[in-house]
Amino acid sequence: GVLSSLRQSYHHLKMGVVAFSQNSQKEETAFRLGADHFLSSSTAFPPLHWRLTAIQKRNTGAHTPHKNNHQNSHEQRVSSITLGPWRIFPNDYLIKKDNQVISNTPTQFNLLMAFITHRDQLLSREWLKEYVWENAQISPRSIDAQISKLKKLLPELDRYLSNVYGKGYIFSIPDGEASEEFQAA
Repeated sequence: GVLSSLRQSYHHLKMGVVAFSQNSQKEETAFRLGADHFLSSSTAFPPLHWRLTAIQKRNTGAHTPHKNNHQNSHEQRVSSITLGPWRIFPNDYLIKKDNQVISNTPTQFNLLMAFITHRDQLLSREWLKEYVWENAQISPRSIDAQISKLKKLLPELDRYLSNVYGKGYIFSIPDGEASEEFQAA
């Protein structure tokens, strides 16, 4: 579809994709195809404007969800994280495996960072909604769909991410399997 083509053609850009539809049943499909946000066409202008402004700020670096008040200051100085076969660059929204860039959406990247920066913590769908989607209207099924897409993008993630039925997700890393590289102070 069109969303997949956009993501493949512009994978290097930090663009957000907002899907609009009169049919709220299309929400899950929109997220499965690469949308970052979903709005029904009946959404009033002010909430639409707020969402688009938030996406613009995030994509221009004015605001990044993985650097919000949920984290401590040491995580903001991390220049790269090595985890299993991946090297993650938080400041650049970049994931590499074997020196190859893995094309991902801003939502997928923010989900991954939420899990990595909150290791061994049970993250509820409600918490993920607040942290990754900044409380946008998103259903629990859509959150699960985005996590499923992330797992398809990074199949090794299954080794670290566990679903606790009805509660949320826990991201655990065995000792010695992750390392962080810090920027010079």
